[in-house]
Amino acid sequence: MASTAPGLAGVVLAAGYSSRMGAFKPLLPLPGGRVVERCLDGLAVAGIMEVVVVTGHRAEEIEAALAGRACRLVRNPDFDRGMFSSVRAGVDALSGAGAVMLWPVDVPLVRTATVAALVAAWAADARPGRVLVPAFRGRPGHPPIIGAGHFAGILNWSGERGLRGYLDAAGGEERLAVADEGVLLDLDTPQEYEAARRRLAEREARDLPTPGECLALYELHAPAERLERLRAHAREVGRLALRLGRALAAAGVAVDEPALLAAALLHDVAKGRPEHWLRGAEIVAAAGFPELAEAVARHGRLGTGAADALTLCVYLADKCALGAQRVALGARFDAAARKYAGDAGALAGMAARRAEAEEAARKFGELAGIDLETATDRPAEGEDGLLDGFA
Repeated sequence: MASTAPGLAGVVLAAGYSSRMGAFKPLLPLPGGRVVERCLDGLAVAGIMEVVVVTGHRAEEIEAALAGRACRLVRNPDFDRGMFSSVRAGVDALSGAGAVMLWPVDVPLVRTATVAALVAAWAADARPGRVLVPAFRGRPGHPPIIGAGHFAGILNWSGERGLRGYLDAAGGEERLAVADEGVLLDLDTPQEYEAARRRLAEREARDLPTPGECLALYELHAPAERLERLRAHAREVGRLALRLGRALAAAGVAVDEPALLAAALLHDVAKGRPEHWLRGAEIVAAAGFPELAEAVARHGRLGTGAADALTLCVYLADKCALGAQRVALGARFDAAARKYAGDAGALAGMAARRAEAEEAARKFGELAGIDLETATDRPAEGEDGLLDGFA
């Protein structure tokens, strides 16, 4: 596989004691591979060819586990002096790299789409003195990319606070905003490991964004002046979609509720752009969630052809929310008709869309056995908790 970022190497830091975990972190099992293997897989998918794994504590076990993997194993004799000694060992082991992605082994939940975004952003401006750090909702995380212009400074740094101290002294750190909580999630304790294991087990079945990651996508793509209104509307659409999904499920219709909620929250992520429903689908797919793209693409125009339960619920929930308020199905169309009174073309288009929505509501009623108004009026148990994070 040809590298997507020539000159970019990867260093996985796996030398520590794992003292708070009570077990050896690098070799703990996770869905899709052991902890250290997930880091290596992320680098491989991004096309990073030169990869160094820095070992120390129980080095022989990691070396045995990674036999046959495309990486070099470097032992850090000073690993008991802390992570910065392993950073130095990894950087010192590189041969002619133009930059390094430093990946602590205890941060294995970073999405491959995030690594790809980091690599692409670096390749677009691969200055030796550049430092690029992923950030989730303003909080910096891992793995950073550090240009080769800093390698000598890292190797010779004698100040306090290790790598953080050096980077603060060097200045000029850039942040790449990403919609990925995984850049912040460390595995330091048994509780954090169990949470990561559950999270990845769900992701292996269907990779879905959390409510917080949905909000981060709005922060990345929506105009700042419209963000609060879009968030409030999307939250209400999410609430109504849950109610519609529960009504269908009660009637025996299969509904993937986590996917439904994510699609409903993301439906207006490109609002304000031409054909925002299509642009939104592109954004959602590029973020690594293609499963949700159809529902986002069809929330504005349901179009011809059968709509699955998820798409139908998102479409109707959007039509039953005017801003952040639940309304009867026709209220949004009545408001639009008043706004465009006198514009015959616009009114004809709205009439067609209203007929489409009424037909979708009729279809929902057939499937659920109750009408749309009744379904949207029934709170879904725990709906507020499910929306936590999207605020």
